[in-house]
Amino acid sequence: MNLKTFYRLFYKHRIKKASFFLKLYIAMVVPLKYLINVFYFEKKINLDLYKNNFGDLFSKDLNTLFEHFNSDKGEYFINQYLQPAKKNKEKIGAHGYAKIYETIFANFKEKKINILELGSFYGNAAAALFFYFD
Repeated sequence: MNLKTFYRLFYKHRIKKASFFLKLYIAMVVPLKYLINVFYFEKKINLDLYKNNFGDLFSKDLNTLFEHFNSDKGEYFINQYLQPAKKNKEKIGAHGYAKIYETIFANFKEKKINILELGSFYGNAAAALFFYFD
C-alpha cells in the first residue's frame, strides 16, 4: 500500500470537516503513521500460487472461504478497517452474506462464469470466490 492509498483509507474523511490547525496536524502525522504501519501491511497473495499449497480450499463452503480470507461477508472476521498497526486477532461479527450467496451461486458452481465485484476493499471476497468456483 502506498502513502496515497493509506491517506485515502484512513484520513481523507477526517480532512473534510477539520479546522485549519487539524488539517495541518494531519498533514504532519500521516507520513509518520504510514511509516509505523508499513511493517504491518499484509502482503499481496498470488492466488494461482496459493492454489498449489491450499488446493483443498476448493471443497469448502462459502462461509469457510470468506472467513479464511477474512472477508466481512462471512459470519466472523478480523476487523480490517483498523490501521494495520492497531489490528488484533479478535474476530467480530460480520454481515453473514455467505448463506445468501451460497443459495444463489449453487446453480453456477460447476459452470464457467465471470464475476464483477464492485466496491472491493482488499479483495478478500474475490479471493474466496476464486476458490469457491473451481
